[in-house]
Amino acid sequence: RLTEKLLRRSVIPRAVLISGGGNDVAGDTFGMLVNHARSARPGLNDDIVRGVVDNRVRNAYVTVISAVTELVRDRTGQTIPILIHGYDHAVPDGRGFIGGWGPLPGPWLEPGFRDKGFEELDQTRRMVADLIDRFNRMLDAVAGTPGFGHVHYINLRGTLPNGAGYKTWWANELHPTERGFAAVAE
Repeated sequence: RLTEKLLRRSVIPRAVLISGGGNDVAGDTFGMLVNHARSARPGLNDDIVRGVVDNRVRNAYVTVISAVTELVRDRTGQTIPILIHGYDHAVPDGRGFIGGWGPLPGPWLEPGFRDKGFEELDQTRRMVADLIDRFNRMLDAVAGTPGFGHVHYINLRGTLPNGAGYKTWWANELHPTERGFAAVAE
């Protein structure tokens, strides 16, 4: 809608940034992606992750990219770059937005792990890294879709440290601090 609004005003964007999918893999329903720690196959549930990331989120990206591409082509006769990005390896430490209590959002990851019997941060950090890597691989594949030569995937993994001192870069489980946002923007 924003692209359409700009084009109606004869403003042709130099590029479009499409950022999304985080709400599909984090939040109240995050636990559905994880098998219980005491199950026969503890950890990420590959079938559900595949369904959510490789099907649902992928199809949403293809739909939105196709719609934006068609809109711009129809109105301008040209194709503009579309940028898509993944996420960095978040730390599921249970911190939400300004604490995440009451009406404030978060935490988004740690409660799902805790509900499924995972309490060790190093273990949950590895599972989040695996999930984020899968999400990024999907985005990279979307950018390689035939007809999407104008779509560029930006790999942000490794931009925000998630080891010692990570709280300088991460304001909570999912969002960077001001310093972190500056690193991502750069």
